[in-house]
Amino acid sequence: MKPENKNNYSIVPIKSNTLVLAKNAIDITKRLLKEQAEVFFKRGKTKYKEHDYKDAFEDFNKAIELYPINEVYYNHRGLVRYSQKDYNGAIEDQKKAIVLNPNYALAYYHRGLAKDYLKNYIGAIEDYNKTIELNPKDHFAYYSRANAKRDLKDYLGALEDYNKTIELNPKDSHVYTNRGDAKRDLKDYLGALEDYNKAIELKDSYAYENRAQIKEELKDIDGATKDFRKADEFCNILGHVYYMQRDVTRDLKDYLDAIDVADQLIDSFPNYADAYNFRGYAKQDLKDYIGAIDDYNKAIEINPSFTIAINNRKRVIEILQNGELT
Repeated sequence: MKPENKNNYSIVPIKSNTLVLAKNAIDITKRLLKEQAEVFFKRGKTKYKEHDYKDAFEDFNKAIELYPINEVYYNHRGLVRYSQKDYNGAIEDQKKAIVLNPNYALAYYHRGLAKDYLKNYIGAIEDYNKTIELNPKDHFAYYSRANAKRDLKDYLGALEDYNKTIELNPKDSHVYTNRGDAKRDLKDYLGALEDYNKAIELKDSYAYENRAQIKEELKDIDGATKDFRKADEFCNILGHVYYMQRDVTRDLKDYLDAIDVADQLIDSFPNYADAYNFRGYAKQDLKDYIGAIDDYNKAIEINPSFTIAINNRKRVIEILQNGELT
């Protein structure tokens, strides 16, 4: 016999009510953990863009600890490991990202890059294939697959992928240089020369040496000599810049000296985007934010897909917007 409910109150079993409360508590906890994880993830991305890999790695670790079912967190931690040359660790992180989301094209691509550096070219190509299957417009995947095919001496296959890369992104000078190399491998010297000319037209100063070698093959000794001199000049100044970038801007903080070296490089190679980016970086550390933005703008104007310069400019703009001037 059911108990009489004189006050017309709803009779809810205690067990059922407890389960509802417990489920609500779990949902709230999950949401809070996810929100906290996003805070660490966003900070980690900022650190990664600033090349502060140690702190970025710690932030991505914390994000994964709080919310271990987000494939993007593993992808970004894998990128940090890749940047620190921990290629096996990078592969493991991308593998975890793929388990969480088998259609995550970027994870396949980044895993392919890590395999590439370990000289597992066949494995890399398999990952690039999957990337292209998921995202047929990814010109980076075609370009990387072309390079891996060339490493396997599949020059015709590489040439096909370089052609596709150029079809999707015709302004990347390095693709023309590498396609020229593939044509040189196939003894198509005139075709290689045409590609090196295009690369130099698009401001790839590295192509001077390649073009010089082709001109030697074609018995254009005068032209080869001029290109070798241009390549030597470029390499000497570039070597000085790399030295300054490593030892001056990071250790001695002699930014004015670094700017002077960048000026020399720009005088000799006025369309070399890396020099403007490097000079902008030095100006940024001197808190000449307007001058830094001008240089980053120039670097991006020369090379619209120059991700590092784009991120550097974004950071300076954020500094100005947030009033972080000290």
